[in-house]
Amino acid sequence: MRQPWRSSFKVVGSSIGARLKWRSNTKGVHVGEGRLDLLVGGVLVVELKAVDTLLPVHKAQLLSYLKTLKRPLGLLINFKVQALRQGIQRVILSQ
Repeated sequence: MRQPWRSSFKVVGSSIGARLKWRSNTKGVHVGEGRLDLLVGGVLVVELKAVDTLLPVHKAQLLSYLKTLKRPLGLLINFKVQALRQGIQRVILSQ
């Protein structure tokens, strides 16, 4: 499947990964796995949604990804809004 947005990120010099799988292990025991929508620059986790309303569970999901992957910053983006800026939430993992 062609992903035209990937080339636009390469132009500005950022690395981007899409639909990345990860596994969570604790003391060598597999405890879970997941799939990221986007990982930008190895730092920014982006979770994409298309829902009527973003719910607390959506933010909790992103926070869980940030904790598990030890990343500090995430964006929760909902495309089912009139103006895209209304559907963007920044999520910061506080230590």
